[in-house]
Formats: sequence, structure tokens, C-alpha cells
Amino acid sequence: MQPSDYRESALLHLAGSLPPAVTADLLGLSHQAAHRWSVLAGRPWGTYVAGRLARPVDRDPS
Repeated sequence: MQPSDYRESALLHLAGSLPPAVTADLLGLSHQAAHRWSVLAGRPWGTYVAGRLARPVDRDPS
């Protein structure tokens, strides 16, 4: 295996675990590249915001 294989594997895992905007900011990728990686990882985050908005946020920790 080449080092690039490990890099791609790590990128796929990260792209499947985080929204593309976060991946882009963490790794210095363009938002388009981060989105492409998330699609390759099988986790397009198009529904992420809608899902977050649908869940109420508990602002009172008590």
C-alpha cells in the first residue's frame, strides 16, 4: 500500500463522519472538494441542516 491509499481512506472516513463545511475548514479543502469526498463516502450532507432544524435544541442543561 502507498501512503496515498492511507490518506484516501482517512479522508473517506472523516468525510463520512463530519459535514463538508467542517471537513473543509479542518483540512483546508475547498467546500466543493469536501462535498465530493462526502458523496464518495456515501454520506452527502444535504439533509444535515434540515435534520438539525427539526430537532429542538435544549438550551437549559438542568
